[in-house]
Amino acid sequence: MSLFGLRPETLFAMAEARAWCEKHGHEFVVTSCTEGRHGRSSRHYAGLAFDMRTRHMTPAQKTACVRALRKKLGEDYDVVREKTHFHLEYDPK
Repeated sequence: MSLFGLRPETLFAMAEARAWCEKHGHEFVVTSCTEGRHGRSSRHYAGLAFDMRTRHMTPAQKTACVRALRKKLGEDYDVVREKTHFHLEYDPK
């Protein structure tokens, strides 16, 4: 995994996600940034998105994390709960 090409907005979201995980005793693992296979118009390729692992969290912990990150990051960010990870992206409205 490479952090090359990530935008400051993405690094901010990554720092907030890491802080939440550390505060709640969870390992913070980024599984994808600008590399990997994503949809053609994915914000990953522009350095505006990353994925973080969630398999070590219970459903309640995942819900709490998503709520906290959505509140902290605000409406310019999307925090999407996928089956195996969270997808976070900077997507101003």
